[in-house]
Amino acid sequence: MEKLKNLGVNVKMLTGDTKETAKRIASLVGIEGNVCDIKNIKEECGVFAEVFPEDKFTIVKAYQNKGHIVGMTGDGINDAPALKQADFGIAVSNATDIAKSSASAVLTKDGLTNMISAIILSRKIYQRLLTYVFSKTIRVFMIILSIFVYYIIYNEYILTTKMVLSLFFFNDFITISLATDNVEYSNKPEKWNIKKLTFTSFLLGLFCTIWIPFLILFVGENLLHLNIEQTKTFAFLTIVLSIPVSILSIRDRGLFIKVPPSKYLMLAMILSIVASNLMALFGIFMVPINPKSILYADIFVGLMFLPSLKFLKTLVHSLYE
Repeated sequence: MEKLKNLGVNVKMLTGDTKETAKRIASLVGIEGNVCDIKNIKEECGVFAEVFPEDKFTIVKAYQNKGHIVGMTGDGINDAPALKQADFGIAVSNATDIAKSSASAVLTKDGLTNMISAIILSRKIYQRLLTYVFSKTIRVFMIILSIFVYYIIYNEYILTTKMVLSLFFFNDFITISLATDNVEYSNKPEKWNIKKLTFTSFLLGLFCTIWIPFLILFVGENLLHLNIEQTKTFAFLTIVLSIPVSILSIRDRGLFIKVPPSKYLMLAMILSIVASNLMALFGIFMVPINPKSILYADIFVGLMFLPSLKFLKTLVHSLYE
């Protein structure tokens, strides 16, 4: 019960026992709140006593109508309607077949401790999805607008067809590995806020849209003096490098990296960096560029893009929350 409270879950007990018995049991296991009956469903109620099996469905529905996300756990046939109605129905390990089929999840071990694992896992999935949404937005803004800006200025497409196909391969390879990432989960329940999510994603995307074309146009042409074909290779390398760097920057919420990436995500990022560097060096599907230009791309994307995006990411996460 204490772990559930620390995760922001408000635990309530439903029982057919008398109020005195229910109050005693609740005090022993640490469930707080008033002892109520079916006629008095309020926010401050922590225990519902003398309830009939059908009353559990009514209580679940009442709290859903109040705007709550409701989880329900049970084991009997009479619990099935409430388990089905709840946003997250949980059948215990020794529950009846009907209860298990009505629930969203079935515990495989005795007791309720597996509920903690289910909540933590769901919040990790939420964070992975959040990382995916942010990184997807960054890439869409960065790739499309970089191509658009360069075409407006030079009447040339900055990426060839082979470069685009290679870019999609690197992008998908890293995106798939996000499903395995080690992420820091929130200690409070979270809900999707599409308006704030769109706004914060736009800020991240706008930053990358400004930074990457600047890196391609200013550094590539003015500092490295690359011709048009070499600039295309430099642009390809820069965009590919920005994919793992942006994901590494936004995957956790703090200013610094607290939880290291999973081995699969780390492997995918390292392979994309090494492969894109080798493609640019040896001219695979593109005109080769010298090691100095490759080193510039690695340094500018890694050492300048990463800290800038970390600060910006901290800001947009605070806005989103």
